[in-house]
Amino acid sequence: MRLIAVEDWGANVDRELQLGGKSPAILSALAPARYRVVAGGSQSSCYYTGEVLDLRTGPTSAVAVPVASAPALQGRLIGTAHNPADYLILIWPEMPVNTEPGYMMLTPDAEGIFRVEALRPGDYRILATSFSEWSASNWKPDPRRFVHLQLTQGLTDFELPFPN
Repeated sequence: MRLIAVEDWGANVDRELQLGGKSPAILSALAPARYRVVAGGSQSSCYYTGEVLDLRTGPTSAVAVPVASAPALQGRLIGTAHNPADYLILIWPEMPVNTEPGYMMLTPDAEGIFRVEALRPGDYRILATSFSEWSASNWKPDPRRFVHLQLTQGLTDFELPFPN
């Protein structure tokens, strides 16, 4: 878990803490500041569920830092007369973080099933497209084909139609 100071002067007070097990983790001698909490790295299985942690007046006792399981997405391509091996799934976060790629690319298995775990909570746009369509040099996704999903925590299971 990382605590990142959001104060203008706070560039040198960021702190990192390894979490594990069920025991509380203790981090002491924090500068009085507001902190953004990041639970884990980009592929973490949990995320911080609170707001900015305000420690400007200093904690008078232990501060609870709530976390929840990170969203996961499992889908299945549906439709007839299509070979899932000829398609790929593109997933865009609506509000990407500058440390994340602009989109994720997944390939479904022989039954058309795909899965991605450890996502950041938020809104996502999802699209199925053929490899031949995607590899065209002037390809641009048609916004009318996007499926919009809001992922909060845990597994979201859904069906995605093959493109026409």
